[in-house]
Amino acid sequence: MFAAAIRPRPHSGPLLWLYVHGQHETPGARYGLLGGTCGGQFVTSADLADGTADRSGDLAMVAPNLSVSPRDPRAWVLVYRMADGVTLGGVRGPFIGGGARAFRSVPPC
Repeated sequence: MFAAAIRPRPHSGPLLWLYVHGQHETPGARYGLLGGTCGGQFVTSADLADGTADRSGDLAMVAPNLSVSPRDPRAWVLVYRMADGVTLGGVRGPFIGGGARAFRSVPPC
């Protein structure tokens, strides 16, 4: 995963762009990128992007203009297979500046 924070105008807040690339996935299978924030009583999530693995099993997804702080340590994203919901893993923020932590199945909230 690659993360970039972009300021569309001077003095505006940064917008987060996430680029996810995977290899050795099931050719033709559809995958989704789910994101959320840890904390509080409820943990809610939202679909951010989706993609289909090509014939070689390569997968690329882009989630632009997210209103999530790129330095928020509570933010997380994960990749899952749409056919059965199996999680392939994910990352908990901060997405830029160091400190990101990978996880295997569910966000460590």
